[in-house]
Amino acid sequence: MGGYRTVEDEKDGYSHVVLPREEYEDLCRTLEQTRVYAKNQIEEAQKQANHEIECARWEAAKEVKDIQTALQMEQDKNAAQEKLNAGLKRICRERANAERGVVPKKQHTGFVVLSSSTRLYQCGAGSRREHIWAWETVIQTPYEVDLPAEQVHELLQTDLPQIVAVKLGLSEMDEDSSRNSEENFMLEYRLRANFRSEYWEMSLIHTGPLGTVPAEMRNPLKQKKKRQAEG
Repeated sequence: MGGYRTVEDEKDGYSHVVLPREEYEDLCRTLEQTRVYAKNQIEEAQKQANHEIECARWEAAKEVKDIQTALQMEQDKNAAQEKLNAGLKRICRERANAERGVVPKKQHTGFVVLSSSTRLYQCGAGSRREHIWAWETVIQTPYEVDLPAEQVHELLQTDLPQIVAVKLGLSEMDEDSSRNSEENFMLEYRLRANFRSEYWEMSLIHTGPLGTVPAEMRNPLKQKKKRQAEG
């Protein structure tokens, strides 16, 4: 066949192959089918990938929306709670002020300093534990003992900065603070129920004596009588 010959061993060197028309056409059909199959597989894979991307995008968008909704609900809940707390604090304060003769009833914070005295205070732990002389100041709150402790703690979170820092000049102590500083640091805050007076009290442990306690935070009856005498 014009330069072509039949080979028996694939190891024989050759560069071209002559096939009968039928085998050649079968080979072409097989190649075309393979190409079409590969193309279809690639397209299917792309469709699947696009579908998964779209699903992931939808899930992510839904998750973001759910988080935003939950966050908004929590913000609305907190706002409602703050409004409720503000109303509750105002009612408690005005009623307590009226019962104790604290004036002006509507403007007074309702917090009254009962005592301030020295005491031994344990600080540190283990081998670093030591006892130091500190001061304990007891403040009567406007909140009656009928209120749960957890609720009083929550109400006091907004009261403490105003009472402790602004009115009494106590500073918050952190790891960088030194007890040798001239600042009066608050070491501890405790809440206790006085069932004799029927009001919750705050016990503040701090490093130094109080300065001048504002007149409105001292004996309310004495201050009231003083104002009446002056009037």
